[in-house]
Amino acid sequence: EKLYQYLLLYSDDVLHACSNQRQVNIFQKKICKKYKTTILGKPKSFLSLQFEWFDDGSMIIHMEAFIKKFLERHNMQNCKKLKIPFDPNTKLSKKMEPHPDNKKEIEEMNNFPYRTIVMTINYLVEAMRIDLSYHRGVVTKFQNNPGRPMKNAVIRALRYLQETSDLGIL
Repeated sequence: EKLYQYLLLYSDDVLHACSNQRQVNIFQKKICKKYKTTILGKPKSFLSLQFEWFDDGSMIIHMEAFIKKFLERHNMQNCKKLKIPFDPNTKLSKKMEPHPDNKKEIEEMNNFPYRTIVMTINYLVEAMRIDLSYHRGVVTKFQNNPGRPMKNAVIRALRYLQETSDLGIL
């Protein structure tokens, strides 16, 4: 039987997982001997990941609370939901960026948190939401000078997240 061990460290938080309970106990004894440590048992959350445990020992990992806070921060908590993150008929290009003479669109886009939303989509993809990978690849290209079509694309991602905030990995 192969032994699998995973150790995730972030600042003073440690998440240890192992395929063998005996090895978990050995690790805990060693770490407690060397450092002042509190063993909290099965995690409920780590960074922005949430863990839901079942009686059979299985679990679902998801980011529902993080996504809901993200939507609230951008006043999208009650937005219309979408089942597809990116419209396959949408083609974004540099030609859609605002022209320097279009002061109204430039001001509108300067007041829209495009980069912040794109950075959060990037974080979600890296953490576990690979269903947004294509979307991320498209919208990240326009962070320097996004136009209204790019804004609409990231709003679409928020609407998709509203629909799928409870998706997780079993």
